[in-house]
Amino acid sequence: MLKRMFMLFLCGVFMLGVWSAVKPKSAYACSCAAPPAVSEELARKTAIFSGKVVAVKPPEQKEIMSTADPIKVTFAVDQVWKGEVGEKTVVGTASSSASCGIESFAMDAEYIVYAYGEPDQLETGICERTKLLSNANEDLTALGIGKKPSKLSNVAEGAKPIDQVEGSDQPPKEKPNGYFLIPIGGLAVILVFVVMLLKFRRKT
Repeated sequence: MLKRMFMLFLCGVFMLGVWSAVKPKSAYACSCAAPPAVSEELARKTAIFSGKVVAVKPPEQKEIMSTADPIKVTFAVDQVWKGEVGEKTVVGTASSSASCGIESFAMDAEYIVYAYGEPDQLETGICERTKLLSNANEDLTALGIGKKPSKLSNVAEGAKPIDQVEGSDQPPKEKPNGYFLIPIGGLAVILVFVVMLLKFRRKT
């Protein structure tokens, strides 16, 4: 009886270990300090502008995904307070708030965007002052009247033209073929262990 209980205990520990190895890992939440004043952002940021979201491109699907994989958001720019910002400008952000990304960019919604990075690789996140334009009265008062966007584009040479950026209404790409191999492999190991355990019990 004790041997049987011990073997069941070992089986349970083994299955728990396999499950821990294959289950999705929890992500740590992003932690932000209080956003700097608008005057500080004018000195620190690469670009500050307002515009409407006209396209949202999700991260490319791959076997191992990360919360930091970038979403590419295309804006039809209205006003510019800093930087050489084109009429249509792409800004990247992490795909999850766990990596300080903005998950809530909505098609046709207007935002004020505080972006950092290189002019052709702008980025933003939840730790910046980026927000819906309707919630940016304080920012607009501090910034004053902006200028019109330039004819320049922030798309790097050789990249897909902005007008061809995939919209968020496109169907998601299929997951890679190897996506399910890890959990299937774990189940196969468990099955082999259970068969070996049953054979051992029959012999005893």
